[in-house]
Order: sequence, then C-alpha cells, then structure tokens
Amino acid sequence: KDHGRTWEQDRVLEYGVYSENCNLAPLVESFFFRTPKSGRLLAISRVVWSRLTEQQIQQIPHAVPQGNNADIDSFTGMLLMESKDEGLSWYPVRGLGYLCMMYPSVVFLNDEDFLLTYTLRSNTTDCPYPHMGMQAVLGKELPDGSFALDFEHDIIVIDDRTPDYSENGGSFGTTSLLPDGSFITPYSYRINVPGLDEKLREST
Repeated sequence: KDHGRTWEQDRVLEYGVYSENCNLAPLVESFFFRTPKSGRLLAISRVVWSRLTEQQIQQIPHAVPQGNNADIDSFTGMLLMESKDEGLSWYPVRGLGYLCMMYPSVVFLNDEDFLLTYTLRSNTTDCPYPHMGMQAVLGKELPDGSFALDFEHDIIVIDDRTPDYSENGGSFGTTSLLPDGSFITPYSYRINVPGLDEKLREST
C-alpha cells in the first residue's frame, strides 16, 4: 500500500494453483513492470505449457510448442500477462521465445525499446542458440500495444559457460541499467564436481 516499501500478507497462493488460461498463479516467479509510454502493468510469468489445454493454447498468441520433456522443471517457458485492475486479475497476452527460457527481466531503453534477458536452462531445445546460460533479445512495444521480439535473429549471448553435457544450466539473472548506461546481470552457473564432470563429458 506504500509503493512496495512494506508488504502485508493478503491471501496465500500455493505453487501450481490453476487459474484461467494459466496453470501457475501470476505471482509465482514473475517479473513485473510498467511500460513507460502507456503505463500498462505487465508480468512475464513462468508457465508449464504442457499443462494447458489445447483450447487455452489456441487462445494465446505465440504459444510455445510443447516438447516430450515439457513437464521437467527446466523445460517450462515464459508467458506475457497483463493486468488492467492494478494487479487484482491477470490475463495472458502472448507466449515468449521457446521452451527452457525462464527467469526474465525487462529494461526499457526509451519509451518503446527494451532489453529482455532470460536464462536458457537446457540445451535440448529448438531455440536458435541452444546453449545454456544468460541470453537477451531486443524488443519494441508497437503503437498498437503489441510487442515485437525476434528470437530468431537478435539473440545476444551474455554467458554460455555451462557445458552442453551438463544436465541443466544456472539461472536467476535480473538485468539492471546503471546510471552510466552500462548493464549488470547477476547469474549463477553450474560447475560440476570433477568426477561427475568427467562422466558427463564421456557420455556425450
């Protein structure tokens, strides 16, 4: 009630709560932001695409195709959601990217251009650069309120030091724009113990 300085518990939403058109409650692993020009309240929420019904998926533009491993933790994805009542209810806008992309953050560069960073947590995906680590893509909010993102050509690789033979990559990188115009992104990446690392390398 004081612009985020203090917080009070209002109601409890457990992990996996089902809400219309989204199998995870919007407050679960979401990145919230407002658009500078229009002031829209948006969130990029983690979603398990394989748990949505076919009817729900057809209602979401750019829904991410499901894979054989879509129920595994590192195979979830990103769903852009919007609230028109200051966060009381949320509705899906569009899917973003590919399976295995998660833990997003958004930094607006001006009134319409923004940088979307995310973690790719598995290399067994059909995305253009299937190597685990931190990646980013430039985006733009168009005059009609839609978002233009080109994951096929505009991917920026921030970090890909997790070897491809690892089971999954690190996560949790939120990008911030510093006063001098530079960006900073904390990121946890996986380092296998020597014995495990050798066995994983041999199995590939």
